[in-house]
Amino acid sequence: MNIVFDSIGGFVAVAGIAVLAVTLASSFLPSSLVVLVAIWTTMVALLALPALAMLFFSPPRVPLRERSALMASASWFGRAVWSGAVFALSIGIGSVAGVVASKASEGGEDFSSGLSLALNAVGGLVFLPALLAVVSGAFITMGARWNSDLGAIVAEDGGASLRLLVERRWTGTMERSPRRDDIFGLAVEVGVGGVSRGALVLTLITVGVVAAAMVADWLRFSPVA
Repeated sequence: MNIVFDSIGGFVAVAGIAVLAVTLASSFLPSSLVVLVAIWTTMVALLALPALAMLFFSPPRVPLRERSALMASASWFGRAVWSGAVFALSIGIGSVAGVVASKASEGGEDFSSGLSLALNAVGGLVFLPALLAVVSGAFITMGARWNSDLGAIVAEDGGASLRLLVERRWTGTMERSPRRDDIFGLAVEVGVGGVSRGALVLTLITVGVVAAAMVADWLRFSPVA
């Protein structure tokens, strides 16, 4: 049952990543290219599943900002920039809503119709694209941390913690021998630390590129812009 539920969880994660990429791409790409984006994203996300599984089974690492004075300051700077961006976005959304409502009033619309038009315009032209961009940025940031932690986990113990936790959750105690340990270590290093970690990077690049293209397309053709 553990294997079944873990597999379902993995495929739900893959589906979520694919849906995010398709939702972003469908706003500016034709259907044929959206299908290609969906296929590519699903493939690289499936290959990234072993890396995600290793991260799932491994204990959390000490955050880099708690191990480095440089990263602690950088983390503070990032939070400050993020707070400023959210504040600026809220001002922009309020301004757009005010302009749309004002235009509707000048055109003879009553208050409720003008408010509804403003909410629809803000939701479709500003809020939804901004929300998708924020979700994509947060996913890329989280994925970068996953990639960094995964490299450190593979380098430090060669997957020993992964093997211990897999035995406890999936298989029970496995027979040990130097040869099997070497094979397992090689599989972790090449399969998880190499192929699957690379697929995770490609997944992040895919989401990042699609999100950036969506935002650029929105800024180019939005009536608000």
